[in-house]
Amino acid sequence: NAEIKFSDFQLNQIYSVQNLKPLVDKINIKKTLEKLEYPLHFIDYETFPSAVPKIDELSPHKHHVFQVSIHSISKNGNISHFEYLADKIELNNKMLIQMKEFTKLEGTFISWHASFEKSRNKDLINWFPEFITYLEYINLNMFDLEDIFKKYYIDYRFNGSTSIKNILPVLCPSLSYSNLEIKNGTIALDTWGRMVFDDNFNEDINLTRKNLLSYCELDTKAMVEIYFKLKKMVKLLKII
Repeated sequence: NAEIKFSDFQLNQIYSVQNLKPLVDKINIKKTLEKLEYPLHFIDYETFPSAVPKIDELSPHKHHVFQVSIHSISKNGNISHFEYLADKIELNNKMLIQMKEFTKLEGTFISWHASFEKSRNKDLINWFPEFITYLEYINLNMFDLEDIFKKYYIDYRFNGSTSIKNILPVLCPSLSYSNLEIKNGTIALDTWGRMVFDDNFNEDINLTRKNLLSYCELDTKAMVEIYFKLKKMVKLLKII
């Protein structure tokens, strides 16, 4: 139908499918990655929203951050990892104290679908205003890695999606969520919710915590590996 108007993203998707080849704008990928300032902090939150608030300070459906994973890359290439998993639902600043100590106010924070992490940081500012400088720094220095795959890297093998779970098997097949006990965020929040609220929860607590930590860790490790894949792809490219 000649009247149908497609976006550039949709047109690129169509081209990739029809020709069974990816469209990769290496020049703009290189330019984008070179703007990121070290250290790079790849960050992912896991949250628990509930229609009926579990504590007084929360409103209906408000996301409570119960877990975070951060992989940091220094300028010399060293990688370090930080993780936090709450034992119960409560508003305390333990996570933020440890996060700030780990990342400090420096470098670039990188997430996937950054609007989610930014919104959680805004919530955290309301609950812990003493961390406003730190959390605003994160939001002002946040880069969304997903944007690369909306603008500069279109591949028919992603099946029209920019979800990290569609992109990871194509770019980094050695990493897989399928090997995990907890495979997505919905299972993660359900598992954590049952663990902390269900008096009849009879699963191994230590194993459950390990499974939750493994899932969130893979989210940030996946971003790191995708970042390295992109860097390697454009490494020898010269921009005039």
